Amino acid sequence: REFALKSLRRILDEHYVSHGLFHTANVKAVLDDYIFLIEALINGHEITGDPFYMNHAVTLMNSCIEKFWDKENGGFFDTDDELVGVRLKTIEDVPHPSANSVGIILLLKLNSVTGEPKYRLLAETALEIFAVQTRDMGIHAGYYFCALDAYFHMLRLDIRAHPAHPLAETARLLIYPYASYRYEADEGCVVPCLGNVCYEPVRSPEGLRDFSRKRPTVEPG
Repeated sequence: REFALKSLRRILDEHYVSHGLFHTANVKAVLDDYIFLIEALINGHEITGDPFYMNHAVTLMNSCIEKFWDKENGGFFDTDDELVGVRLKTIEDVPHPSANSVGIILLLKLNSVTGEPKYRLLAETALEIFAVQTRDMGIHAGYYFCALDAYFHMLRLDIRAHPAHPLAETARLLIYPYASYRYEADEGCVVPCLGNVCYEPVRSPEGLRDFSRKRPTVEPG
């Protein structure tokens, strides 16, 4: 944990210069660099509750949207400039998850944590514009379908406890496919939410584990 967080800080120190992200020295970052760093920052926030990581994730996502988002049709371009006259916009996993698919999940998480509606709207737009393309791609677009699943089944855990509290630690250990973690004032509880439905506050680690075992679902819509 500490090595991962130390590594994340080092990446920011060495590659995020003058409010710009660089792949290497003097080489501008591409979409993959932004998306996977944002993912690491959100992970850092989820495991620590430290707003430092979430603030940087929001800043980088806003910059990513400005640089790479296709303002006419939706989805992220791979680069912010044309290469040999074109800008690619891909959804294929080759072989790691595509940046667009991961980006959709990150937009959903940022919407869940910050309450900013534009992130969910962008995620919906990307899911829609790639839907036809991925229909015949099968496993080669596997992470797109993970993003689609996350859109309907993202679990938000409002952690109203100190990040080091057993409740918070239990929340982070729950086995659930897609979850976001929002840290709030310390009230000694965790409030699980699915879609627009929030459940009764849970005040014990065992209560959280019971909630997880029941696997509540929400109907699409």
